[in-house]
Amino acid sequence: TGGTLMGIARKLRELNPEIIVIGVEPTEQHHLSGLKNMRSQEKPDIFHEDELNEVVTVTDAQASYMTRALAEEEGLIVGMSSGAAAYAALTLVKKLDDGIVVTIFPDGGERYLSTDLFVGGSRKA
Repeated sequence: TGGTLMGIARKLRELNPEIIVIGVEPTEQHHLSGLKNMRSQEKPDIFHEDELNEVVTVTDAQASYMTRALAEEEGLIVGMSSGAAAYAALTLVKKLDDGIVVTIFPDGGERYLSTDLFVGGSRKA
């Protein structure tokens, strides 16, 4: 996920140096597989935090909420990392007066089908 973000950020900045790149990370005590809190984990060599304009921290509850919302409202079965990315993207959209927000959904929701993530209609954030 970090490698994808770094590669896309570099390429987009070649095309437009004004692009703003925002990373998403879970809280330190998270349960989101696949995502790492970069303050508490060893950073991979490919990850360069100085290439990010901002990092948005997303809680487990926020990621779960958005993962269920994407399934219920958009028909997208995505994983918790994608739910976190979508939550952060929508948070940023609310702050913008003008512009375009693009996000990457790094995981699918197939492995969560055997859990209660998609069961019921509760989407509390």
